[in-house]
Amino acid sequence: LMPCEAFVIALLDEPANHIQLDYLFDRGGRQPVGVIPVTRGISGYVIATGEPLLIDNLADTDLDVINFGFPVQVASLWAVPLRHGGKVVGMMSAQAYHAKAFTHEDRLGLEMLAAHAAAFGPR
Repeated sequence: LMPCEAFVIALLDEPANHIQLDYLFDRGGRQPVGVIPVTRGISGYVIATGEPLLIDNLADTDLDVINFGFPVQVASLWAVPLRHGGKVVGMMSAQAYHAKAFTHEDRLGLEMLAAHAAAFGPR
């Protein structure tokens, strides 16, 4: 579908007031799941704004980024909200280790995956 060396699915847990990092994939393998505050990371930003986010070069942004998996940070990413029942319930992100890895067409593919995943609703 698109260049993707790391992939994240994060779900908002409103009662616990945190974001559950449910699926983390980096450098060919699954990474341990985790929990972050709702105000942290790319996940927190996309969930709060409800807007897709394209970063062509992570070195050029001052957004709060939480690294997982491989010790080298990714360089570019697309992140899109997961919506269910008219509200944002999470975030999905495709990431790459080189700058400008993604196109605007890649957003459409990622949004299609996010819509399909969110159609089943939160756990």
